[in-house]
Amino acid sequence: MSDAHFDRAWGLVKAPLDLDSVRPVVLRPNRHGVGPQDFGAEHQDFKQEVGTFIHPKRGDKWPITMSDPSYSHDFVVEIGYPEGVEPTFDRNLGNVAAQANVHYADDDKATSEWFEAQDPIRQEYPPTSEKVSLSPGTAEHLRRAGFGTAMYDLVAALGYKIQQSKPISPDGKELWDSNNPHGTHWRGIEERSRDKL
Repeated sequence: MSDAHFDRAWGLVKAPLDLDSVRPVVLRPNRHGVGPQDFGAEHQDFKQEVGTFIHPKRGDKWPITMSDPSYSHDFVVEIGYPEGVEPTFDRNLGNVAAQANVHYADDDKATSEWFEAQDPIRQEYPPTSEKVSLSPGTAEHLRRAGFGTAMYDLVAALGYKIQQSKPISPDGKELWDSNNPHGTHWRGIEERSRDKL
């Protein structure tokens, strides 16, 4: 994405996620075949890069990773620090810039019997419009730069339909309301772009 395209996208829809960088998750069976649990503790948190955050003020690129969905059917999206930048430790997040726990909306269905009856693909890659909610957090010194928006937008770009978390923090409510104050789902970059035209 060129600087001019990024500036236009940011001006239109406040989109620090480089949509051209978003790539599908590589399918890795977890419960029904070889997966992180089969390789020992050192591979429990298998992560793969799925996109890029472009800092709106600095212009540098920050890698976005996603953990493999696990038996609990939740996964984590993280924005790490760019190459050459020393991570700053945050008491809530550790050495990542931002992190979002992603939860499937139908937690009440998540029983062993239910998982046995599901196609294993459900745990590996989202079917279109799978409903989820996010619990995002950004390192204190990086807040108000679009990290939360980028994580929501990435999850939406991967095919999930994002519902508002319950409960939601005041900061989370402000972010949600800036995106879709009366709606039932998060409006991704493409949907916001259409609304602005």
